[in-house]
Order: sequence, then structure tokens, then C-alpha cells
Amino acid sequence: MSRKGRTNNQAAKRLKRREVMETATGRIIGIRHRVKKTTKGEARPTQVAIDDGKEVSTLTLDDRQAELDFVYGIFPVRWRVVASASDISQVKPHHRRTRRLADDEQVTNFDHELIVYDGKTPRLVTHVPVAYDGLRLGDRVVSILGGSGGTFLHALSNIGERKSLGSTIFGTPPFVLDQARPNRDKDQDNRTLIELFKEDPELFYVVGPRERRVIRVREALIYRKKCQGDRITCSQRLRQRYERSLFLTEEGGYPEGTIEDGYDALKASDQTLKLLVRTEESANDEIAKAVAEVPVWSILKEIIGCGPTIAAGIIAAVGDIRRFQRPGDDGDWRRTANRVKAYLGVHVLQGGQHADVPPDKQFPRKRRGLVANWDETLGRQSLYQLADQWNYRPKSDWGQKLREYKQRLHDKHPTIIEVTGANGRTIKRYTNGHILKMARWRTLTKFVEWLVKQWLKLEVSGTATTKAPVP
Repeated sequence: MSRKGRTNNQAAKRLKRREVMETATGRIIGIRHRVKKTTKGEARPTQVAIDDGKEVSTLTLDDRQAELDFVYGIFPVRWRVVASASDISQVKPHHRRTRRLADDEQVTNFDHELIVYDGKTPRLVTHVPVAYDGLRLGDRVVSILGGSGGTFLHALSNIGERKSLGSTIFGTPPFVLDQARPNRDKDQDNRTLIELFKEDPELFYVVGPRERRVIRVREALIYRKKCQGDRITCSQRLRQRYERSLFLTEEGGYPEGTIEDGYDALKASDQTLKLLVRTEESANDEIAKAVAEVPVWSILKEIIGCGPTIAAGIIAAVGDIRRFQRPGDDGDWRRTANRVKAYLGVHVLQGGQHADVPPDKQFPRKRRGLVANWDETLGRQSLYQLADQWNYRPKSDWGQKLREYKQRLHDKHPTIIEVTGANGRTIKRYTNGHILKMARWRTLTKFVEWLVKQWLKLEVSGTATTKAPVP
């Protein structure tokens, strides 16, 4: 498709989003999703703002159960006093408010249906809901893309479609909200999202089946990382336990084999570790299944060295490639690629050689006092792992490109030099290891440019090429 055709396509999508905003008559719901408790136990409930056209009301969702109730439209908002046991027969158990019995009260003084137990402690049901709130017909829900609220948005989008509510879920990149914060209170992000949606709905993207697939990839990858961490932690505990058994013994005695032999035997027989290994394998299967549902996998699976897990990291980090496009791009994929490169951390900081940034600080990495504005946990790590695969497979298309960049850098910097770092230490540059790192990131920069071009082509026409670009 020509640049003019892509521009017209983008303009049509923006017009469609604006029409959804201007023709809809339902409520606008702004959601600021948060983890429910910090590591210190501080409450961090999800904040919801609801604009019904007359006023803006707020709700707090204290736990995941409250979020699920909101999705299904059964989140209690008003209560009444219980008069008899019949009042609670149709009320869900977790929607009943209770209190402890007073010292002078006995369980036998009340209908047994009104008594519930918290462990062994009896409690009396005192209130039940009289009004509920949640997702309704024609609602427009706005939130940020990514982060901890992915599963919540997935459920809202899915149930909104399944129940034919006519509700639409919108997401916007976090940087859009960040740009609006200098003049607004961060604790009012749920209201700010509503204001931004009213001012410019083109900043938001519909969260539909395509976006739900990406959310499933992200959540599967996060779950797999946790399973992997549990397995590694268990292995470390086993090793510590075995080493203690050798050194902290009064009887003494040298083992028959080495420490590694004994440790391997212990791992092979430990049931907990076996269970964690099976759980991690199941998580890998879940990633493979989720990635296979995303269209861009048709491109990534043809890249030698790019398996489902690495692809999941890239897909989860980028999400919807369209969110990196801007109205002024005029179909130019290079502008989109520049934003994706910066987000994935394969860019050059502050303009590279044309800016006043020292060469030793142009490469993006975490430094003291520097706020990283790129995705450090998913996309960048996955890209680094992908470059490692190319290094192990030098005959692959991208492995050959890595070798070419290594050779170019060796030709440009044939000798090792020594410089003094910021802390006064002597640093050697252009060693074989340094050249390899430089070549890796240079190759990844070119790879991301190529991937963005193919990804956008896939979004527009449904076709793309898996051939590597000519260097």
C-alpha cells in the first residue's frame, strides 16, 4: 500500500474513534488501576471515576473480587439493614456485611441463617446490597495500556462483547497521561483520563480481540517469569541445605562424590522441585499458545533464534504497534520505528553525535541519576537474548549481519584504547568483548527498524516478508 493509502487508512481509524465518542450516549468511566497493597501493607485500591453526563462519582475497588464484581455489574454501592433470613437468600456471601457478636449476645438469639463464621468466630449478617454498579450498556471505559491493569481491561473488553452491552474499552499509552500530569494531581488520574478522552479521543485505542491477545501474551510471560523464579529459588535452597549437611555435622565424613554430584542427586529426587519444573513447562506451553494467536508471530517465528518466549517479550513490550504512530507521520514507518527503538532501548540518547552528549553516555543503559524511559524488563531483555542467539548461529541471516557489523567495528577501531572513567578507573575500549556488545546493539537497532516496517505492513495489508534487509 502506498504512503497516501496508509495515511488515508490511519485518518479513517481516527475518524472512527471520534465518531464513537461523539455518537455514544453512555457513561464515561476512567480507571486508575493499582496493586491493592504495597510491600509495606499500605492500601492501594483501584480508583474508578464515572461521568454520567451530569456529575462525576468515584468508586474504590479494594481487591480483585471487587474488580470482578465491577466487570459483571454487581459491585455493591448502597446497602440496607437485614430484616430477616429471607433477605440474604439470593445475596452472594461476599456481599453480606457482618459484625462480631457483642459480649451479651448469643448465637441462639438469632436465626441461624444470619450467622456466619470467620474461622471459629461467629458473625452476624447486618447489611445486604440494595444497589449495584459496574459495566453497563453503552459505557466507554478509559484506562492506560499495559501495567498491572491488563487483566482487568481484558475482562472488561471480553464481557462487554459477550454480553452485547455495546460498551467499548479504550486504552492510551502511559506517556499520554504523563504529559498531562504537570498540571494535574496524580491521585486524580481516573478523572484525568476522562478529561483527556473528552478533549481528544484520538489519543485512545479500542481494546478489542487483537489487544486481548496481546494482553494474554504479556500475562503469560509474567507468569512464566514468576514460575522460573520459584524454580531457581527452590534449587538454591536445595543447594544450601545440602552444603549445610556437609559442613554442619558433628559426625564428619567426606562424601562419596563431589558436592555437585550430591546436589544433582538431591535435585533429581526432590518432589517440590519436580513440581516447579512441571509448572514452568506448563507456563512455557501457555506462552507458545498465546503467541501463536498474535498475527506478528507469523513474522517472528521465521527469525532463526526467535522462539515463543523471546517473541512474547517483544510483543508484550510493544503491544499494539499502532500506538507508536502519530497523526503527522503521513504513513512514514521510519518515524514510528524511531519511537519503537527509543521505547525498547536500542536508540542513541539525545541525538547521538549531533548532540552535546559524551560518546560514553550515548548508549542507553541505566546509570545513577538517570531515569530510563524505555522498557527494561520485557522488550530490551528479550532483544538482548535474541542477539545472543544470533551470536550462537552465525550462519543465520541476522547472525551474518552481526558478524558484518563486528568486522566493520574492528576495521574502524583496530586498536584497544584506555580511557579514564567518571570514577577515576581505567577503562579499556574496543576489546573483542566491547566490539561484540556494540555490534549486538547495532544489529538490534536495524532489526527493530525492519520489524516495525514489516509489522505495520502486516497491520495494513495482512502480508509481510520475513527476509532480512540488505545492510
